[in-house]
Amino acid sequence: MAYSDQKMSGGKVGALVIVALIHVALGYAFITGLATNFVKKQVEKLNTFDVEEPPPPPPEEPPP
Repeated sequence: MAYSDQKMSGGKVGALVIVALIHVALGYAFITGLATNFVKKQVEKLNTFDVEEPPPPPPEEPPP
């Protein structure tokens, strides 16, 4: 019997499903809740300022 012809047992399928659910739950937790406090703290610490462009130089006089 070839390796690829073997059937997966119920225990292996169940373990695979459980591992997949754990990964989905961890991903959901990271996306929706765990990182929000960090982002809010960084936004509060962010200092912004306006950069003013220097005025353009006066036009040069053409040579006579």
